[in-house]
Amino acid sequence: MSLQNSKLLTFLASHKVESGSGQETHQHGFDRSLYKIPDADLPEFYNVYCQYVDAGYGDITMLEKMTRVGPLRVDLDFVYEGKHPEHLHTQKNTTDFIQGYG
Repeated sequence: MSLQNSKLLTFLASHKVESGSGQETHQHGFDRSLYKIPDADLPEFYNVYCQYVDAGYGDITMLEKMTRVGPLRVDLDFVYEGKHPEHLHTQKNTTDFIQGYG
């Protein structure tokens, strides 16, 4: 399987938007294509992305669009064993981390 023949490509093609549309939420790092992936579609995106990676075809770089939150953004990647439908960390955990970071 290659990206050209994958469910991931089909998913991304159905979410592609034009540059400057103001709708883009993600960017594919390889060809700089832009996508709008609504929160409701994120579980499907994660599923087809993981299928692609688990099949041994490597990672695909996707970047989230920056928002107007502030000039600095820190990506906290909490890793847990197994599958969990909900985050195991709380907003307080995140806030405590950020306060300790500053």
